[in-house]
Amino acid sequence: MGTLLKVMKLSKSFGGLQALKEITLKVAPEQIVGIIGPNGAGKISLFNCLSCLYHPTGGEIEFDSIPLATPTSITSKKRVRIFAFIFLILGVLRLPLFWSFFLPQTFFKVELFLLGLFIFSIRFLLVRGLIRHEIWAWGLMFIFLLSDFCFALIFLTHLNPSYSLVFTHVPLRYIAVPWGVAAGLFSLYFIGMLCTGKVRRLYGFRTSPDAVCRNGLARTFQNIRLFFNLIVLDNVMIGRHGRMHSGLGKTLFRTRFQKKEEASASVASSGPTGQVNRPPSWPSAAFKRSDREKSHFRGT
Repeated sequence: MGTLLKVMKLSKSFGGLQALKEITLKVAPEQIVGIIGPNGAGKISLFNCLSCLYHPTGGEIEFDSIPLATPTSITSKKRVRIFAFIFLILGVLRLPLFWSFFLPQTFFKVELFLLGLFIFSIRFLLVRGLIRHEIWAWGLMFIFLLSDFCFALIFLTHLNPSYSLVFTHVPLRYIAVPWGVAAGLFSLYFIGMLCTGKVRRLYGFRTSPDAVCRNGLARTFQNIRLFFNLIVLDNVMIGRHGRMHSGLGKTLFRTRFQKKEEASASVASSGPTGQVNRPPSWPSAAFKRSDREKSHFRGT
């Protein structure tokens, strides 16, 4: 029998507090697995990592051969760092090109000179944020890369041969044309690299919980103070909501389609034995007095 859910060396830290440390778990299809432990042992943190409500600090999670959490790629970190420095060098070279191209055409030369310095300072902060894997730098990088690509097209197609490099007599095209070719190709490649999954995970992007639920891994949360009579079967049926098609109107008016779909979900949620409910012999007082949170996992 294959493995439906695979957890390998899963770890999760909240600042200096480590909630999970190298948890390894394998669950086969149609197998029921329980997680037990005292309060604060990390049970809910484990469920939140499995359902992608939390992003694990380390380790891997696979559900039905679909990776839900993968370790951070060291190679991607190095590539981002190298490309960030190349981006900064291209910015240094673009600054005199920017002045040389626009200063002869404007009356506000001091303001344009200061504008070039301001844009370069933002570029420097952007590179620092990109190396630190900050999400704002990832988003702002696309604007700067598209800007570089547009400037590359301008330098390659609308460059006046009479322009010279600022403070020199060197023809501008000797520097602008090679910069345009390099910056244009670099910008397109860097945009594509930032959109890859391995790089996006460096900046906090992950599989969304609703996508995990649609793939078949559902998490339900039961607190007896909120749902006094909610039984195990109800929890499992709640986990199947991503597979059901009854909308708000059909559910409110209890149409024939909704009743039929709910009955089918009840049969499917009962499992192969058909008994996931609490046996009548169990004392109800134990459920009434319990204030503990109950979490149930099932691959639907």
